[in-house]
Amino acid sequence: MKTAFVFPGQGSQKPGMGKDLSGSYAAARKVFDRADKVLGFPLSKTIFEGTGEELKKTSITQVALLTVETAIFRVLEEKGFLPQVCAGHSLGEYSALVAAGSLDFDAALGIVQKRALFMEDAGQKARSGMTAVIGLEKAAVEEVLKQVSNKGIIDVANYNCPGQIVISGELTALEEALRLAGEKGARMCVPLQVSGGFHSRLMDEASGRLAAELEPVSIKIPNVSFLSNYSGDFEKDPANIKEFLVRQVNNPVRWTDIMQRMLDSGIDRIVEVGPGKVLSGLWGRFDRTKQVLNVEDIESLEKLVTA
Repeated sequence: MKTAFVFPGQGSQKPGMGKDLSGSYAAARKVFDRADKVLGFPLSKTIFEGTGEELKKTSITQVALLTVETAIFRVLEEKGFLPQVCAGHSLGEYSALVAAGSLDFDAALGIVQKRALFMEDAGQKARSGMTAVIGLEKAAVEEVLKQVSNKGIIDVANYNCPGQIVISGELTALEEALRLAGEKGARMCVPLQVSGGFHSRLMDEASGRLAAELEPVSIKIPNVSFLSNYSGDFEKDPANIKEFLVRQVNNPVRWTDIMQRMLDSGIDRIVEVGPGKVLSGLWGRFDRTKQVLNVEDIESLEKLVTA
């Protein structure tokens, strides 16, 4: 059975994530302990005992998700569950690269910590946000953005699946875009709980700062097939992967393309590695012919083992 592991991004976090696995599996506990040591503060305590509000802060969210997802992956690895394809949504791309053997976990933590701070800083320089537009196709959403471009910076942030596209930008343009989207027949517009207009031109400065930090970081050829957010396609050249991590910050996540590439490659099973079922839900709207599972705790791990 050909399996893809997919790793969720910011917005999937929740208090207590990974706690039961950490308590039951040394492989998971080792990842949490390592994160605490590398970062120099008790991240695991914030994850296990902190509030939703604490975890929502971008500078905490991103390292927390990377840590939890890597911990879950190490347990799956120990049990012999290995993917043939890896991909991650936005922040989740770093977890995918760790799982694919392309990026060292310690290095990933350091880069993600800086990435989060750069994005948070950029988000604070403009009144901005992100909203999921439900029920409009790609062409209609892109037309709306053209019509409101004189109101401020606004871009497509995520092509999540047909009929679900996230837009990102300055609030003046965002508000007008949502009004027009409603007039064009959007079923729903859902604001996202983020601290800025991520994956838009508002992140140009953050992207540039990240490029400087990534320059000395070693990225290896992935040992399994890896799909990039920026290109929406398979990538194995380390130089391209590094460049695309930089471009990912201020360009859209092409998740619909990623799912199509998985489908075309003959994937039989998709396993969401991390808290929640956001990516499982997107796959369910895209294709219903494959087995879709998630692993976030002992109960869901046992379901995978017995599936």
